[in-house]
Amino acid sequence: MAKNGADLDALVYLDVDFISRKYEERFGVDPAQKTAKSEGLSAGISAIFGKANANVQETRTFSLTSWGMFRALKQSLEEGYGELGKFENYVGTRLGWIQGSLSIGKWASQKEGGPVHEFFELTHSSGYVLLLTQDVYFSAGFAQALASTPAIKANIKIPVRCLVRAMWRADNAETLVVCPYVILEESVAQPA
Repeated sequence: MAKNGADLDALVYLDVDFISRKYEERFGVDPAQKTAKSEGLSAGISAIFGKANANVQETRTFSLTSWGMFRALKQSLEEGYGELGKFENYVGTRLGWIQGSLSIGKWASQKEGGPVHEFFELTHSSGYVLLLTQDVYFSAGFAQALASTPAIKANIKIPVRCLVRAMWRADNAETLVVCPYVILEESVAQPA
């Protein structure tokens, strides 16, 4: 794990929903205290004349940044979750820390010309770990890696430590499928 000052530089992925729920659980304070509603031009008229062209949007804003919540929780996440360890199917999910190299995996259909699926994966000492990610939770630049050309994706292998929820093991593919909550780069270069 990176030192306190380098944690933000080491941050690769942070699931804001998980962090905000853990923050509320740990501190008893709901970090999403503000809810804003915005109405489109015709929304006010819709109450009188029916639902024609009604447009109401609700936005949740956090009173703390996701980084602030993570920083407040970092030590309890480290102490509260051990290493992931062995995972077995059909007995439920399991949370824990796992280390490995972040890279891009590819699954191709066995049919010629069939679809090819690319995804983030972790090369781990016990095999491959497929990461079920959401682009919005990645730090700047990481989510765009999947859309890069094959030549650019060839050498991606970033040492990371991840807090994950193991969901199932795809036995035919010899791959563990996980939902990451936090991904931190292990070898962030420190400024001179």
